[in-house]
Amino acid sequence: MAKTIIADAEPLIALAHLDLFHLVPVLLGELLVPEIVVEECLSIPGRADAIVIQAALDRGQLTALPITHSALLCRHNNGSAVACARSA
Repeated sequence: MAKTIIADAEPLIALAHLDLFHLVPVLLGELLVPEIVVEECLSIPGRADAIVIQAALDRGQLTALPITHSALLCRHNNGSAVACARSA
């Protein structure tokens, strides 16, 4: 199964606003999201998009990835999101 990494909150928020998480497995395969991105998306409890994103997490449509030291170093050194994800 294909894996897609979402490295920014905005695409998740857009999926939530458009209520398109049901299409994720078909179009993108497994959706991996760094925990820090998930935290950003859920930072305002009660917001409609936060509720939808939490529900997607609960249903297993999203997988939160722990941030490792190497990924943090990569981000600190202005590495690309893809390079950071591969180093994690």
